[in-house]
Amino acid sequence: MREIKYMAWHKAEKKIYHVAMLYPDAHMVMLQIGDTIFSASLDEIELMQYTGLKDRSGKEVYEGNIVKFTNHLNRQELLRQCKWDTKYPSFVFCHIDEQSNEDIGGWRFLHYLEETKGTMEIIGNIYEKPKVEGES
Repeated sequence: MREIKYMAWHKAEKKIYHVAMLYPDAHMVMLQIGDTIFSASLDEIELMQYTGLKDRSGKEVYEGNIVKFTNHLNRQELLRQCKWDTKYPSFVFCHIDEQSNEDIGGWRFLHYLEETKGTMEIIGNIYEKPKVEGES
């Protein structure tokens, strides 16, 4: 069974925190950084759910992450955003514009990622600009 856990982007602080507890009925979360735990309203954050996947270095992949992987057919490096698709309830990696991080369509479902498993690398997220090789 897949572990259910979350990270949260705090809109005002512009930081990502671990979610220690989620209280949907109270419209509140407890966020954690190190040993410090504090509360926030669900309106103040964007939740990022864990997909159950890890990148090539063992880092957990969350909704909102931007990943780079190599297409196994033509060896081309691709950037994709991990997001939840409501039409086909599943996490997907979609094409993004490399300058703006905007979704430009072209879904790639997670179950096709077996062939790219060893090349997938988290390079950032949609809230913080990812560091792409060659940029200073």
